[in-house]
Amino acid sequence: MIIEGKIGMADKGIRVSIPYIAFMTSFGTFLEYYDFFAGSILAGTIWPLIFFAPGNIVSATIASIGAYASTYFARPIGAYIFGHFGDKIGRKFSLILTLLLLAVGSIGISVLPPYASIGIVASALLTLFRVVQGLGIGGEFGGGGALLMEFVSNDRRGFWGGIFESSLPFGLLTASGGILLASSVMSRTGFLDIGWRIVYGMAVIVAIIGMIMRYRMSESPLFLSVLQKRQISKWPASLVLKKYWRKVILLALAWLFVVGVNQLVVVFGNEYLSSLGFPISLISLGVVIQGIAGVLISIFTGYISDKIGRKRTLLVGGILAAISLPIFFIMVLTKLSFMVLLAEALMGVMTFWGNGVVISFFSENYPTNIRVSGVGLSYQLGGLITGILLAAILPLAIIEGHGIINSWPYVSLIGITISIVSIISHLLLKETKDSQLL
Repeated sequence: MIIEGKIGMADKGIRVSIPYIAFMTSFGTFLEYYDFFAGSILAGTIWPLIFFAPGNIVSATIASIGAYASTYFARPIGAYIFGHFGDKIGRKFSLILTLLLLAVGSIGISVLPPYASIGIVASALLTLFRVVQGLGIGGEFGGGGALLMEFVSNDRRGFWGGIFESSLPFGLLTASGGILLASSVMSRTGFLDIGWRIVYGMAVIVAIIGMIMRYRMSESPLFLSVLQKRQISKWPASLVLKKYWRKVILLALAWLFVVGVNQLVVVFGNEYLSSLGFPISLISLGVVIQGIAGVLISIFTGYISDKIGRKRTLLVGGILAAISLPIFFIMVLTKLSFMVLLAEALMGVMTFWGNGVVISFFSENYPTNIRVSGVGLSYQLGGLITGILLAAILPLAIIEGHGIINSWPYVSLIGITISIVSIISHLLLKETKDSQLL
């Protein structure tokens, strides 16, 4: 299917297959989030048993969540580094490097010996490889999303942005699906020993294929136009932080309800269900259902943002996120399996609402010569704030609740606060629907 994108003078006479560009850019983002979400599930269920000192499951869980959250601290650094490359050398170049880091981190964790074999070194290496992955994820979103948006016409940017953003919950869907399949066909011992490693390491092979495919991908016509006109910034990422710092902060807070509340469900929620006695197979099935709902709602909200605007769509998402966690915990405390699955489906809708708007909204806020840096830094700052919450405030909530089971009111309060902050930022930002990318 050949579609001519109306993206300005840079694309005059250029005919591209927008679905193909969308696939190529979303492909890498999907892989990044496949391993990212597989890690989030395993951090609350498997890694505490394997890579940390035995004897105190609460302490091991807190340490495992901390190692998982280290990714968030590396992501802004990755956004800065690969934003610089993406705006100065080209979108393609940075996107190939991000997949390379994904492969390194994935294979490192999938072959990492357990605590029983190498002691605390296992915990340290787990954190190191998560940081490597965080650097790759930090550069992936800004580069891939900006490249796609620079091919798409103004009136369809939200829809195709929703397609791109659906790769995030699709990564959640496939990661949880792989864990569900492996845990169902293998014994518990087999899954703890080798099963999760196979699921986690599968992305390495696909990442290598992805690097080859991206090498053959077309460069952004808007970037080529900026390059031809010699309008490339010498230090694009630094320019963003110097000139657009207020916008970076507001945009980071604008999507905080998506990354923050959703990760409270995925990371803490999985451990909460495990503590209630639900098997990992049911937990994984619930996350699969959440992922399916997230894919559909991401595409839908991207589409309607072309109709009603980016801000209105995000405002609805902030409101839904604010009430999502209390609903989730009330439902799962019934200890009924079907209520757990229904709760996961609702979380897919309520925490991913607005996810499909993020890349179009962010891209429309920055000019072409700094777009990868601006989008990446805004996006990953939200991830950094989430990392701080997971690494610092979430353990405090567990301690305050005297354990995981009774800490849900405090965790819900964290989610409500996050959502309110996002809603305020939405009100302070300008509507960008139908704006021309410059």
